[in-house]
Amino acid sequence: MVIKRGGAIYSDHYAVLAKLKRYPEMCRPSGKRKNVRIAILNKHTQLIYHFKPHKNQVEVLLFWNFKQNPADLKY
Repeated sequence: MVIKRGGAIYSDHYAVLAKLKRYPEMCRPSGKRKNVRIAILNKHTQLIYHFKPHKNQVEVLLFWNFKQNPADLKY
């Protein structure tokens, strides 16, 4: 869902990012790498991020489209 407010476009992606700021460990962990987690944004896209617990910091690694080859995903 995309909402247009005051000339700027906001989406559910921003809502997920806001929740990640508050609850960085809410999404499922990656099976391949430590402290890497995967958030499902919608039926086509997932967000892969690295949580640094000692800094209490979230680093966005990539947005992944489910239509891509899963063998190419390294996280």
